[in-house]
Parts: sequence; structure tokens; C-alpha cells
Amino acid sequence: MLGIIEREYVLSTVVAFLVGLFVIVSLFLPWLAVTDEESEEVERLNAFQVGESTIESLNLAFVTTAFNFLILFGSLLIFGAILRLIKIEIGLHLIYAGALLSVVFTVLSLIISSFIIYASPLIGQWVCLAFSITGLVSPRLHRKEQMQE
Repeated sequence: MLGIIEREYVLSTVVAFLVGLFVIVSLFLPWLAVTDEESEEVERLNAFQVGESTIESLNLAFVTTAFNFLILFGSLLIFGAILRLIKIEIGLHLIYAGALLSVVFTVLSLIISSFIIYASPLIGQWVCLAFSITGLVSPRLHRKEQMQE
């Protein structure tokens, strides 16, 4: 079994796998704080609640769909990491695609959610964005063993 695993790419594979998990987990963290203008109560919304709020306030269903796609992109990162670990070349492309699309959809969600009145971004958006960018870098991480003389 160990002969199937490419040792040089273990680090990048583990990073890509963890990035995929964190992209998915970040959707359940607080993404947006919405302040009620009358009572001044602050409501913290996770990604899926932000999607519902955006539909109500902006009449725009894209954001809800974007969060569903972020689950798919996180899964692409995980699946690509597994394929790369067992030396299947398409895994590298899945990692890049999942990470790049996660960055694009997270930035679009940040921009669109900024149009919601009395709203401010919270940790979930930034965690998703940071890990998505890390996912873009992860295929470049590899360990080369030094030759003994």
C-alpha cells in the first residue's frame, strides 16, 4: 500500500485535504453580523442563513447557490488530494479547480453581502477565503529528500 503513495507530495496532499475540510466547515461559522436598525440587536448568520437573508433583502438567489457550490468545491479539494496521493494526475487539477472556484465564489459572496444594509463580515468569510488561497498554493508544496553522499 505504501508503494502506491507518492512520498514527495504527502505534504501538499495533506494540506489540500485539510483545506477542503476547512472550506466546508467555514460555512457553518458566523459569516455575517446583521444589526437590526430599530432594536440594535446583532444577529450572527452562518453562510446558509446569509443566503436566505440575501434572497429576502436583495431578491438574489445566487448567494444561496454559491454556498452550496462551496461545499462541492471543498469536496473537489478533498477528492483531488486523495487522487494526488495515489499518483493519479487529475488530482492536481481538481485541487486547483476547487481552490480557485472557492476563492472566486467567496469573494463574490463577500461583495454581494456587502450590499446588505447594517451588515458586517465575520470570521467565516475570512476563514473560507484564507483557506481557499492556501488551497491554490498547496500543490506547490512538496518535500524533496536530500541525497546522502
